[in-house]
Amino acid sequence: MTDNRHALVVDAETTHASDTAEVDTALRMLDRRSGKRRLTIGAGKHYDEHRFIDGARKACLTPHVT
Repeated sequence: MTDNRHALVVDAETTHASDTAEVDTALRMLDRRSGKRRLTIGAGKHYDEHRFIDGARKACLTPHVT
């Protein structure tokens, strides 16, 4: 996960490859973030699925998916 404004890496994780690994890992990263004020998060078209959108909203994030 990178900070959009400064392009700094703020979180990273390696996993075994699977059909759901990217979204599962992204949701874990969103839960680990510090602070809970509402922010926006950008994501690629692969993240345009209900469980990512719902997970982002539960983490107080507004998702912007291409």
